[in-house]
Amino acid sequence: MKVNEDVNALAWLTNSACTLIVATEDNLILCDTRNDAKNKIVANKHITGIKFDPFDSESNRFATLAQDYIKIFDIRSLKKPLFQIRNQENS
Repeated sequence: MKVNEDVNALAWLTNSACTLIVATEDNLILCDTRNDAKNKIVANKHITGIKFDPFDSESNRFATLAQDYIKIFDIRSLKKPLFQIRNQENS
């Protein structure tokens, strides 16, 4: 895997021994450690944290943390978040 930006956060998928999510300044990248060609980039801005949902037994849901919002994603559909929580003071 080649990343041209600083990595802010990463998390292994709990149901996969070879897939992880990497957050950089501008991207959220779903990485297959066996094959770089399978990596998927999802545009996002300055993610500083990633956490998988401990109540989702299939480990499909995860949250990303940025400066003024939290976004909840489903790993099976990364085009847009399921929902987001935004800091009202920074809106």
